[in-house]
Amino acid sequence: MRGKTAWLLMLGGIAAPAWAQSAPPAAETAPGASALDEIVVTARRRTESLQDVPASIGVLSASGLDQRGIDSLDDMAQSAAGLAIETSGGIGTVFIRGVGGGGRNIGFGTRAGIYVDGVYVGQFASINQSTSDIDRVEVLRGPQGTLFGRNSVAGAVSVVTRQPGYDVAASAVVEGGDHGHRKLRAALNLPIADQQLALRVSGALQTRHGFTTNVLDGQDLDNIDRKSVRGQLRWDADPALSITLAGDYNEDNGRRLIGEDDTNLTGTGPSALPGRFDVAFNTTPRWDSRFYGSSATIEYRLPGGETLTGISAVRKLDWARANDLDYSRLDLLSTDYHDNFRQFSQEVRLASGGDGPLSYVVGLYYLDDRARTDRAVLFGSQIAALPLGLQAGRSVTVDAAVTTRSLAAFGNFDVRLSDSLTLNLGLRYTDETVRLADYDLDGSAAPALNIATVVDLRDKVSTSRLDPTVALTYAVAPDVKLYVKYSQGFKSGGFNIDFLNSNQVRDGIKFATETANNYEAGIKSEFLDRRARVNLSIYRTDFRNYQINQFVDLGNGQTVVQLRNAATVHIRGAELEALAEPVTGLTLGANLAYVDASFKSFPNGGGPGVDLDGARLPQAPRFTGSFFSSLSAPVSGGLNLIGFAEYSQRGRSFAGAENLARQALDRRHLLNLRLGIEGAGGHWALEGWVENALDDKYTVNRDRDFFGTLFRNWGAPRTVGATLRLSL
Repeated sequence: MRGKTAWLLMLGGIAAPAWAQSAPPAAETAPGASALDEIVVTARRRTESLQDVPASIGVLSASGLDQRGIDSLDDMAQSAAGLAIETSGGIGTVFIRGVGGGGRNIGFGTRAGIYVDGVYVGQFASINQSTSDIDRVEVLRGPQGTLFGRNSVAGAVSVVTRQPGYDVAASAVVEGGDHGHRKLRAALNLPIADQQLALRVSGALQTRHGFTTNVLDGQDLDNIDRKSVRGQLRWDADPALSITLAGDYNEDNGRRLIGEDDTNLTGTGPSALPGRFDVAFNTTPRWDSRFYGSSATIEYRLPGGETLTGISAVRKLDWARANDLDYSRLDLLSTDYHDNFRQFSQEVRLASGGDGPLSYVVGLYYLDDRARTDRAVLFGSQIAALPLGLQAGRSVTVDAAVTTRSLAAFGNFDVRLSDSLTLNLGLRYTDETVRLADYDLDGSAAPALNIATVVDLRDKVSTSRLDPTVALTYAVAPDVKLYVKYSQGFKSGGFNIDFLNSNQVRDGIKFATETANNYEAGIKSEFLDRRARVNLSIYRTDFRNYQINQFVDLGNGQTVVQLRNAATVHIRGAELEALAEPVTGLTLGANLAYVDASFKSFPNGGGPGVDLDGARLPQAPRFTGSFFSSLSAPVSGGLNLIGFAEYSQRGRSFAGAENLARQALDRRHLLNLRLGIEGAGGHWALEGWVENALDDKYTVNRDRDFFGTLFRNWGAPRTVGATLRLSL
């Protein structure tokens, strides 16, 4: 019934264009129908049409973000084929083509790199940043070793902000909804000196009550409280030289849950509060992050048409978190985490000009990343109720520092062999050292738990790699291109900096570099006078030394997190993105992805003697997809009726590598709707909306905590609201 309902709404035209473009609209090619706008991307560090890039890339424009009500990157989960952003332990993680992970501790980086205006911002909290004043988001699928380097083994998410211009412009968004949802956004563009100096500033505020209630004090949990501001100053010193200074600040505070308990403390019986959105915690969860930075981008156009670009950037993240670890009304255990990151990066690249038979980008890259963690498990006033000999007021602590220094040289070349055939060659050399500068673990307060005591442990992991890309593009017709591609990527080795037992420390906490080889073929096509676009890709990716974080049973009802190189992983799949404008004002489209992601070899992955060969990767459903459409139809008085609908489906998957029944995540079906009126000239619009209109009750994660408590994270229920947009 859900699928039929969604399709009826699509055919009725109540929806919105997902993949809107940032280039000027093309002229009409037939009465009553318009050609689709060209999608311009910078995925290969130079401006080019999406249809010319031999790679699988999804692009979500500013209008696509607005039409979906996307407020931060972690809201994009259903909006691009092959992309998912899921919650694990209360931390959002990017998955591309079924591959994700990373972020639990500072020694374990993410697999999908996140970039803002070319600057790497890969820390886990970066996906909570605001999408206010964003021009587009590009999702690059598959290993991106040549142009993006480290920790982009699954892919990369590139955020491109709106740049200052030389026209006065202003916009504002005011939004309200149930559950106390409130949002305010504003942006202002000011030319200061004619065609030479321009300033753009923007900001956003968002609040929402939590869906979960703590029955002990009536407080709502999982609330939203976000603030952000961004400023950019552009100076076009002369026709050849441009300098842009940028700064941004994001603050994300709230009472964020690790999860809602399904069982009692030891996992041997049901929770005292079965159902969803109710907990009984004596410790109030807390999440506080400040994510901010600045950059300077210099572009100089050489006399021969080449462009020399330099980007210098500083990024910082301060993150604090507290949670109830026993999931009960008793004062037994709680956590208190503090992490901070300090990063400096420098990139210099040279891009060819003109449209000759050879085009290229070459460059150098340097990264200095310093991370520090201070984490504690605190014993509460009633800890003596557990037969473990633990004393109230004491704690187990981790204090550690990790530094990463990476130096790379890269080049990407397109050679036009004929009018129809283009060869792409890319190569990146990376020399990187991840250094455990200090690791102190004090488990002396919990001898019964066998937590190790480590003093000033130091070590390092060094990697030197050549990552190539080779691709061929053949133009069957001017608007139909076939491509084949081979690429490599890697994820840095690191250290399992966690609450470890003595045996884990004795075996060594270092893990090796992970690598990926990707084989891909695709077609990019436009037809019906460019009123329809269909892009299809098929791929196979092989991972070696795959790093995975999982719970390992130690017996006696105790489990610990163990980070391992899980031998080899095999992934194959396909992505389809389709968009059509059959008549002016009506847009129909679909984003579909199939992925078969499994462990090819994972000896002892489920414990001693329990191999996980053939098990599916966590958070990797075989099928995901969305169907969408839009309508903009004139009505009386110069007004336009506007609408949006998107139906998305995510197939069944597992939250853990063991593929156990308690880790199963059921299918989810989400239907989002918008309907409103737009004023003449598009200077104002008023919309009503509903998200999760079917009120699907779905789970985004299930896991097992330290003492065996089974917990889960529920997806958001149905919400409704209204949005007012104003622009000059």
